[in-house]
Amino acid sequence: MTAKSGRQEKDIGQAVKCACLLLKYRPRSRYEITQRLKSKEYPRDIITAALIRLESYGYIDDAAFARLFVQSRVNQGWGRRRIAFALKRLGVDEALIEKALPDKRMSLKALKDLVSRKAAAYKRKKNPRQSLMRFLTARGFDYDQIISVLEDDVFML
Repeated sequence: MTAKSGRQEKDIGQAVKCACLLLKYRPRSRYEITQRLKSKEYPRDIITAALIRLESYGYIDDAAFARLFVQSRVNQGWGRRRIAFALKRLGVDEALIEKALPDKRMSLKALKDLVSRKAAAYKRKKNPRQSLMRFLTARGFDYDQIISVLEDDVFML
């Protein structure tokens, strides 16, 4: 082993350690790790080698990350559009996003749950239906689904 490759191995180890500290707090996408290592001014070849090592350990997996992210955000009352947008910003591949997104039925259930929790608070507003629709649209739910849920007798405003 030459001095240069020994130094490179040490740098890769430091980059992996830095990435592991980030992953300690929450799962992250490959893009997020890359950006953080770039901000620490690691050279491109060191970042690439560190990412390969992290993937071989199973620490970085964008498909698993996307599934966890989707499940977490559905539980927080996010719609498909908002989830997809957030995953794109985190650098997840379009194909992985499509696979991970909740199906229409799951999205509709999340919408109904959210409306049932929020409807009472919106009834006191000046334009309750319009205000609730704006809120739900901002959460990333489809307009057609919102209309169908709000037209349901259970959620009449």
